[in-house]
Amino acid sequence: MSFDLKIDAEIGRRRFSRYAFQHDCTLIVDDLSITGRIFDISLGGAGLMLPLVASSYGRLDQLKFRIEDVCSFGALVRWKADKKIGLQFDPVAHRSMALRDLLESLSDRDQADNREMTTVTSGFLPISS
Repeated sequence: MSFDLKIDAEIGRRRFSRYAFQHDCTLIVDDLSITGRIFDISLGGAGLMLPLVASSYGRLDQLKFRIEDVCSFGALVRWKADKKIGLQFDPVAHRSMALRDLLESLSDRDQADNREMTTVTSGFLPISS
């Protein structure tokens, strides 16, 4: 009997870069609308904080995810823990220019933060432009 170690090694790896992001969002499940708070996001999904324990909303399998004035598409709940849930976006999200623009701005923000951190820890103070 043989095992494919490559598959085992890739379990738990993320396909897309994930960025810390604090923003309100809306989940729509049937007739229920839930306002949540995003705590991280990627091209493939997002982590959300809900007002109540996730299990109190009943089945949250398939839903519609919306960030006002940015994007809206379907999503699947991949995990639940207390008031947090993890979403996997429908593949159509990958084509959303609004989501890509948001993620690009978060990437730029993180790169700028890293440059500043490197500059400060190397003994030089950042120069503001």
